[in-house]
Amino acid sequence: MPNAPSRRLPKALKTIGRGKSKVSIFEERNAFQDKDRGVMRNYVRYVIAYRVGKKQVKKRFADLERTLEEANQTHASLVNSQTNAAEFTDTDRHVLHEATKLLAELPEDVRPSLVDAVKEFAHVRRVLPVERTITSVVADYLELLEKLPKGVSPAAAVQDYMDRRSQIDHDISVPEAIERFVTTREKLDRSQDHIRDIEARLTRFGEAVSIPVSRVTALMIQRYLDGRSVSARSKKNEFAHIRSLLRWAVKNKHAAREILDDIKAVELPEAKQGATEVFTPSELTELLEATHSFRPDLIPALVICAFCGLRSAEIRRLDWKEVKLERGHIEVTAGKAKTRSRRLVPIC
Repeated sequence: MPNAPSRRLPKALKTIGRGKSKVSIFEERNAFQDKDRGVMRNYVRYVIAYRVGKKQVKKRFADLERTLEEANQTHASLVNSQTNAAEFTDTDRHVLHEATKLLAELPEDVRPSLVDAVKEFAHVRRVLPVERTITSVVADYLELLEKLPKGVSPAAAVQDYMDRRSQIDHDISVPEAIERFVTTREKLDRSQDHIRDIEARLTRFGEAVSIPVSRVTALMIQRYLDGRSVSARSKKNEFAHIRSLLRWAVKNKHAAREILDDIKAVELPEAKQGATEVFTPSELTELLEATHSFRPDLIPALVICAFCGLRSAEIRRLDWKEVKLERGHIEVTAGKAKTRSRRLVPIC
């Protein structure tokens, strides 16, 4: 069966422009049968025709004035398109093609147009660097989409980041924050034992998380503590120091206050309460005899520890004038007590 002849438009009524921007206007006469009256009726339509690449485009209108208006607008659009395309180098066309391919990898229901993707990324970056190509912009945009939860746009994520950054006056690293934090504790007349404990525990944390303190997250702290091969009590003590460090950082505008809410989600192991061990009289006698032979200067501290139950740190801070033998008690002043409250300990 031979192919049907293609329908060709009659001679153009008017032609606007030439070459690739040419737009032609044709008159198209048609007829239809009026079934009610049993007669044929004629009508006229106007057609504008132009080419986009290798494809011919036709648009039909009933009104000649509307047709002329559309033809002029189409011609202007084609001229602008040709001018912009003429400015494209082969490299420009290649990166445009690659950027379009990158966007095509997204699911259709969430796939933005190339223009929308670049606009949103430009909003995120405020001002795009001159050296950025459209391919790299789209690649970065897609990377942002992959990292963000579903339904959260890059622009919303950046706004949240900017809100947090507005709370920070000066960025400092975790190690630098630790150094400054310890200095403030020294100025508060904390004991040397307390200062050494803070330094030892936080220095390990600073070596493991050597980033700006404003970027510390609850997940980082959780992973750090989970990786420590120490007792549950030690992990709780380390977390307490890290929390104090972050509170100091927020107070001094080195970190956003949201971190204090975030770290509430850090899970700590339950510290098992072990049985309290008590020396038998023979064990204590043996211990005192050995101490008297090798370190007689430690006898007072050992006796107070054994018969009064003071903490070792409290004994190191103790002064003889606070040992009231005639009254039968030892005074632990508020400044020397761990709980920062004065107490009287009976001498057994």
